[in-house]
Amino acid sequence: MTDTKKTKSFTSDMTGAAVLSGTAGALIAVLDSVLVNGFGTVALTGLGVAAGVASGAVASGHSFKVGSVATVTGATPAGLNGDKRILTVASNSFTFDATGIADGAATGTMSAKVAAAGWTKQYTGTNIAVYKMGGVEGTGFVLRVDDTDTRVARVRGYEVMSDVDTGTGPFPTVAQWANPGLWWSKSNAAGGAARPWRIVADERGFYFFCKNAGSSEHQGYYFGDILSLKSNDPYSCVLRANTADRSSSATAIVDGLEYMDQTQSSDGLYIARAANTLGGAVKNHQSAVTSIGLPLVHTTGAAGLPYPSPVDNGLMLTPVAVYSSSGYRGYFPGVAVSPQATNAAFSTGDVIAGSGDMVGKSVRVVKLGAQAAGAAQGVVFMDQNSDWR
Repeated sequence: MTDTKKTKSFTSDMTGAAVLSGTAGALIAVLDSVLVNGFGTVALTGLGVAAGVASGAVASGHSFKVGSVATVTGATPAGLNGDKRILTVASNSFTFDATGIADGAATGTMSAKVAAAGWTKQYTGTNIAVYKMGGVEGTGFVLRVDDTDTRVARVRGYEVMSDVDTGTGPFPTVAQWANPGLWWSKSNAAGGAARPWRIVADERGFYFFCKNAGSSEHQGYYFGDILSLKSNDPYSCVLRANTADRSSSATAIVDGLEYMDQTQSSDGLYIARAANTLGGAVKNHQSAVTSIGLPLVHTTGAAGLPYPSPVDNGLMLTPVAVYSSSGYRGYFPGVAVSPQATNAAFSTGDVIAGSGDMVGKSVRVVKLGAQAAGAAQGVVFMDQNSDWR
């Protein structure tokens, strides 16, 4: 059975992944492939089960990585079809869990591809797209992406849209930020040079990280539902974006995913409505839940308590809260930061054991910041394999 709620991770170095560059439409191509369509379809030359593990074979290469999710189709028995978390990979084969399926060879005209995150592309225009989250449990809100520029895309959330240009319940509102909205970076220069990217997603939210220049680290963004403290919160969808074009910034980014703010002085984080459901979009802020030893305004990993801890030689992780003057609304799903100074200790792509709310899980490091190194560089820790909600 296909489990569309699986958290899925994608990177630009997966075979067949769309190319992000400083060209109009490049981000839409990436989002189409990971949110809606999947990519890297290959025919399976064999698929068999032994001791609860399925092994798939292909003629020549595939796009899968350990921890990524494949969509398998066309196999008998039917239990081998659907979204499957990859356990191991080799050049022409891969494995996934097949607990409960009898040993033996599968039959059928079988194929597999990197699984999409379960979103739909609701409306489209020339280098403009509207993406709607999947599932019935969440808000069901949509993201409008205006990708007509080269180095940046402009983004705005809506509660509902009736076409590519018309919607109700925008966040931020046009009064808060003029059309076409806030900014997500793609590249520091116009042109076709490929830029590394990462996306971690489930059917109700996704993080987009782009390494928009060779000398910088990634920039980080989010759209989707948060883990609300209010039960059945119908407006708990947020957009995390820049308040200006940061694509060629060489200074600290004060409106990115890495920036923790206990002073309510930053901008670029908007939720669809207040918890009382009245009015329109509300500006929110983000802060590490555990902030002992940190400045009131800081870039995660740039300052804090010693790492590794002199107490237990360990790494402490803490959730990231979404809040306003009205109080805490909830938490970003699947991401943690550290109250320790970690930016010199890790590199993007490192996999480490989780702690705190992520104990028992493996988390992947993504370093953030416009600078290649130094005090402004941040660190976030992504849960890429567990269900977030």
